[in-house]
Amino acid sequence: MTAPHYGKRNAGALTAASPGDTIHFNFASYNDSGDSEALTGFTVTDIEVFKNGLATARATDSGYSLISDTGQIGDRVGLYRFSVQLFNTADDPTFYAAGSWYQVAVDSVVIDGKTVRAWVGSFEIGEPRANVVQIDGDTGAADQLQKAFASGFADTGINERLARIQSDVDTGLRVHIDDLDTGLHAHISDVDTGIHSILQTVGVLVAAISDTGVNQRFAQIQSDVDTGLRTHINDLDTGMHDTLADYDTGMRALLAARDTGAIAVAVWGFSSRGITASADTGINDRLAKILADTDTGIQSSVNVTTFADTGVNERLAAIETQTGKLTFDTGNEILADIRKVNQVTVQGIGDTGTSNTWRPGT
Repeated sequence: MTAPHYGKRNAGALTAASPGDTIHFNFASYNDSGDSEALTGFTVTDIEVFKNGLATARATDSGYSLISDTGQIGDRVGLYRFSVQLFNTADDPTFYAAGSWYQVAVDSVVIDGKTVRAWVGSFEIGEPRANVVQIDGDTGAADQLQKAFASGFADTGINERLARIQSDVDTGLRVHIDDLDTGLHAHISDVDTGIHSILQTVGVLVAAISDTGVNQRFAQIQSDVDTGLRTHINDLDTGMHDTLADYDTGMRALLAARDTGAIAVAVWGFSSRGITASADTGINDRLAKILADTDTGIQSSVNVTTFADTGVNERLAAIETQTGKLTFDTGNEILADIRKVNQVTVQGIGDTGTSNTWRPGT
């Protein structure tokens, strides 16, 4: 008798919680005369599984079951069956494994008073072989899946999306990466050469960008920089020139003035011109402070009896020396005689019709 081969079985996870296949084995028992004979004391301990032709059987009987209490099918004497479920236990953690071959035996059963052993079947563990003919002939999900991919994917919508994704990855993403690399290099170069270089390349950047909204913003920035900022700088330059000129004129007038009234007039003229010539409130504040300082500090300095500036003191001393030579009459008028005209000494005393008439000397 040849033991049946049960082919490749699904290993599953080979755990008690997720075991592999359950395999059913059947065998018959006879006496010496060929009559069917009942077994005596058939239990799961009489079932043995050997791996890859080795002589050592599996160490445990876990997963073995008699299909009835005695293994006999109903009241049919001599016909027996049992099952083996594929999973490993703590004492055989690697016994069942994909790619291995197993032989199943019934060992040491008693028939008609005699001890009998027999092979009842064999099996392999692995993925079952696929029957292509059955799959192709199936009208269910497996057949639909096979036919769907037989000549590519039949869904045109999905195909279009896949083609678009491929196109975007192959062109758009690549171009975007290239642009990013070029843009970053250009940006780093601009930063390295300075802000002045960035401002010079604004026009180039605007022309290179295809987004009209961005172009409008860049054009507006460029226009503001080219006109508004330039105008502001020109105004600032003109205002500063005017302010400095006013300041120089005012200071000259202040230094030339001798009395408080002249100083006040000069300060007023200077402050009026300075404040109205600039719209900057900060400059106006500073000019107001200059006005206050000029009206009080410089005026008081001019009125003091001593002056700390040695150059001014020297000039004042020279003026005082010359004015000290002047003489005044009782009417507080300067006493003066005409002695020379055009470096020529005048003769005569002013009488008319005489030799004392005023005349150039000979």
